Amino acid sequence: LDWYSSMTSSFVSRDGGISFRLLLNKSTVFEYADHGGILVFGNNVDYVDHLQYSLNGGVDIEIAPLGFEIKLIDLYTISPRSERLLFFGYRPGEVTYKIFSADFSQLHERECVEEDYEVWEPHNGVDGPECVLGRDIFYRRRKQHAKCYSSDSLDVIVNKTNCECTEDDFECELGYDRTVRTNKCVATMSEEELFQKLVIEPCQNGAEYYTSPTGYRKLPGDSCVGGLQDVFITTTRKACSVYLNDSPS
Repeated sequence: LDWYSSMTSSFVSRDGGISFRLLLNKSTVFEYADHGGILVFGNNVDYVDHLQYSLNGGVDIEIAPLGFEIKLIDLYTISPRSERLLFFGYRPGEVTYKIFSADFSQLHERECVEEDYEVWEPHNGVDGPECVLGRDIFYRRRKQHAKCYSSDSLDVIVNKTNCECTEDDFECELGYDRTVRTNKCVATMSEEELFQKLVIEPCQNGAEYYTSPTGYRKLPGDSCVGGLQDVFITTTRKACSVYLNDSPS
């Protein structure tokens, strides 16, 4: 299925991907503004003369006329707090793209107050602690049908705590693959080959010992602590001399 196929549709989720709402039966480019309170999107397959936006997570979709036709390439906000967007694309008959701006700052007349917000926690929709990448975060977000704009000083994160490490916080290190039967990371090459590919540099720089790979590493950005961390990330020191004398210079 190609990105620009007529079978491609665009969806939006308000619960972290557990459920979805149809936005458009086309491929789109999109951007969030006003701390996620405004969703702006547009068909990026055909020439269009408007952008589309929603103030309530895709429940109601409005049209923002442009006054000209453009084939959209992308949308950007200057910052997550911004209600002004930049969009760029090609006009009919032109070979270079142009950049335009759209201002959505006048959509609401009043600033949000505390009663306009709810606290939301990302979760898997099933069970267990709500930990994503090793941390449990509670976010403040505008209620779906609140008609107001958020202050630039809005503190989006209400509370953040690191979780205990579980097996889900780790992936296989380079040179290791998960087995289908046990779901464990096992080496796909000999220990000497692993040394040559993964850990030879500190030894060549004068170190006497190197840390032998365990086959696991934390997922990028994961901040879990304790738990199974010592099981998956252990520090086994081995002498560089075991392989360094035989390694190519």
